[in-house]
Amino acid sequence: MLRSCGVSVSDIRLLFGNMITIEELLIKRKKQVENEYENYSSMFEDILNVFQNYKKGQYDLDVQFNETIYNSFIPSDTLLLGIDIGTTSISAVVIDIENKTNIETYTLDNAAGIKSSSPCFNERNTMIIYDKVIKLVELIVTDYPGIKAIGVTGQMHGIVYIDEKGDDVSPLVTWQDKRADEMLENSCTYCEKIFEVTSKRIYTGFGFATHYYNILNQLVPSSAYSFCSIMDYIVMKLTNQHRPLIHVSVAASFGLFDTKTLSFDKESISKLGMDNIALPDVTDEFFIGGNYKKIPVSVAIGDNQASFLGAVENLDETVLVNIGTGSQISFMSDFCVTDDRLELRPLFKDKYILCGSALCGGASYALLESFFRSYIQASNSDNSLQYDILNKLAYDAYKHNKKPLAVNTLFSGKRSNPNIQGSILNITRENFTPGQLALGFITGICKELYDFMPVNTEKKLIVASGNAVRKIPVMKQVIEDMFRLPVQISYNKEEASVGAALFSAIAANVVKNIYEASAFISYREDIK
Repeated sequence: MLRSCGVSVSDIRLLFGNMITIEELLIKRKKQVENEYENYSSMFEDILNVFQNYKKGQYDLDVQFNETIYNSFIPSDTLLLGIDIGTTSISAVVIDIENKTNIETYTLDNAAGIKSSSPCFNERNTMIIYDKVIKLVELIVTDYPGIKAIGVTGQMHGIVYIDEKGDDVSPLVTWQDKRADEMLENSCTYCEKIFEVTSKRIYTGFGFATHYYNILNQLVPSSAYSFCSIMDYIVMKLTNQHRPLIHVSVAASFGLFDTKTLSFDKESISKLGMDNIALPDVTDEFFIGGNYKKIPVSVAIGDNQASFLGAVENLDETVLVNIGTGSQISFMSDFCVTDDRLELRPLFKDKYILCGSALCGGASYALLESFFRSYIQASNSDNSLQYDILNKLAYDAYKHNKKPLAVNTLFSGKRSNPNIQGSILNITRENFTPGQLALGFITGICKELYDFMPVNTEKKLIVASGNAVRKIPVMKQVIEDMFRLPVQISYNKEEASVGAALFSAIAANVVKNIYEASAFISYREDIK
C-alpha cells in the first residue's frame, strides 16, 4: 500500500521499527514529492488518501508489504554501514564494497533543537540524537547481519561536554551557534579576543570559541571533564568507551589546532585560560575505536572529509564542488600549505583537504525563488514552488548566450566578514529579465567557489554534488564553463555516509588502503 505511493522500503522499515510515526512519514513523503515533481498537488491528494486509509485501519500493512518482493538484496560478506549525523537529518547507508552496490539508504529528521536562553545559542539535545542513532544502528544490523564495519561522521566544529564516565553533561552546541560573536566589555567579540591573545583566528561555532565564551560566562558544567563532537560521543557510546578518541579531521574543526604537528595548540589554549579541562586524545590513523555487537566501529571523521571520500574516485586529480544550502569546494593536497582564502583540514596522515566555504550557496537560489513566489501568491493566491520555471528560464538564457546579471551571492556574509552583503549589478533595460537574473544567481553561486581555486592547479576533473547541482540542470554547464574542466555528478546522494563507510573499511582491513576503497565510487552522466 505505502509502496504504491512511492514510500521507500527503508522508510517502511523505519515505520515498522517505530523509528518514525505515520504522520512523520507523510510529511517526509510530501517534501519528496514537492522536490521531485512540478505538479505535485493532485499527486499528493492520492498519497494523502492512502495515508488516511492506513490510519483508519482499512489496510493490513503487514500483508500488503512483503519485504522479499521489494528487496533484491543477495547476502554478502563485504557489507559496510556508514552513518552521518547531520544538522537537519541523520542518514545511514548500507553498501557492498566488493560488488560496488548501494544496498539501502535511511534518513531520519534530526529534530533535537532546544529552546535556549539566548537567540545567539544553537543547541541540540544530545540524548535525543543518541537515542535515534542507536535505534537506527540496531535496526540496520538486525536486517543486515553480515556488516563488517561501521563508520560514523557528522557535523563538525560543535562540542558536547562529558564527565569522567564519558556521559554527556551538556547539550550539543552546534557549528551554527553565534555566542562567540557577542561583544565583550572592551568592544571586541570573543573571537576577536582569541585572535588578540593568540594571533590564531577561529570563528564562532568552533569548539574552542564556544568553550572560551562558556568559561568567561560560567557556563561550563561543573562536572565537565572533557569535550568531543557529537559523532565522537556516538562512537564512544556504541563501543562502550569512557574516553573519546578524536580523529584529526574532527579535532582541527574545533580551532586552535596545529595542522603541522596534528595536535592541539596547547600554548594558545593555556594563554586563554582553557587548560583546566582535559583535551581529548587525537589520532591521524584509520583506527577502530571499539566494537558494537562484535562489529568494528571506526573513529568518527569530519563530514567534509567523509563527503570527499564518498564522492571522489581519483583523489589526487579531482576537485569536489558541493552546493546544497551552503556550498564548499574541496581538493586534496600532500602539503601543509597556508592560504588565507582556504581552510586547511587534515584528512589523514600526510594528506590534507583544502576547503573553501560559502555560507549562502544554494540558499541564494532559494531566496530568489521565494521572491518570485511571494509576488505570485500576492497576485493570485498560488503558493506553489517556482523552481522548475526558474530552471527553465535560466537554461533558456544560457542556451541563447544571454549574459547573466552580475550577482554577488554573499547574502549571508562571510565567516571572515559577517557584515559583507550581496548585490546585483550591471542592470540595463535589455538584460533585466527573470531568465538572466536566475542565471546570474546560478553564476554567482559558482563564482564564489571558483574564487577559492588556486591559479596554477593540476586538477583534471570536477565532481559536483549536492541538491542544488542535481535539481538545477544548467548549473553543471555553468561550472564546466567557469572552471574549464569536465564535470561529473556524484552518484551517491549521501556522500558523507558513504565516505564514513569507506573509512571504516580501511580501518577494519576490509580493503588495504584509501585508493582501493575509492574504486567503489561511480558517477552519473545525466541529471534527471
